[in-house]
Amino acid sequence: MTIPTSTATTERSFSGLKRLKTLASIMGQLRLNSVNLLHIHKEVAAALDLDEVANDFISRNETRKRTFLQRTAYPHGDQ
Repeated sequence: MTIPTSTATTERSFSGLKRLKTLASIMGQLRLNSVNLLHIHKEVAAALDLDEVANDFISRNETRKRTFLQRTAYPHGDQ
């Protein structure tokens, strides 16, 4: 017995919805929307330079600069 493609596709959709529902209970709506956009546009997201994204994120806030740049100055605790 074989499952028609439409049934398999539907089952995958429900499986995805189940994961999405689980995530929705864990994180806020804005973050969930952001994760969903990354999933939808995964080809674009895969091409991102994550070091560049992280550095841009850190550079926009003084607390982040103090926290992350201090750690990267002495990555192995060689102060």
